[in-house]
Amino acid sequence: MNSEYQVNAERIKKQLGIEMVVTFARHDAYFPGDIHHRDVFSITLRHGEKGFTFEFGQSISSSTGDGGKPPTFYDIMTGLQKYDPGTFENFCSKFGYDEDSRAGEKVYKGVKKGYKNMAKMFTSEELELLSEIQ
Repeated sequence: MNSEYQVNAERIKKQLGIEMVVTFARHDAYFPGDIHHRDVFSITLRHGEKGFTFEFGQSISSSTGDGGKPPTFYDIMTGLQKYDPGTFENFCSKFGYDEDSRAGEKVYKGVKKGYKNMAKMFTSEELELLSEIQ
């Protein structure tokens, strides 16, 4: 059943003309420190002539081992950065990472890269609209 949040995400997806292709990649550990395997998907987002591809680790509770329960547009959008995360120091302060942590730095670089991809693909107004997906 679709929640109000998922319906809103699909409305915005249609409004902006976003295409999403989801492909099962593997069932494996995904995040650093994962002790359980999860379904990992390749996600391609397209908006007009622009697009990018990245991997998405499904929640363990939604993983089937064979990609039988792919992530929704809502799932994907809630995990993508729509605002510039700022400096590493500000990022650590806001999200509770240690500034001396290599793991924190790796997460920061990933978030920064994700934001750059989103900013190349969408206008600031479109990013603002996408930020309503939460």
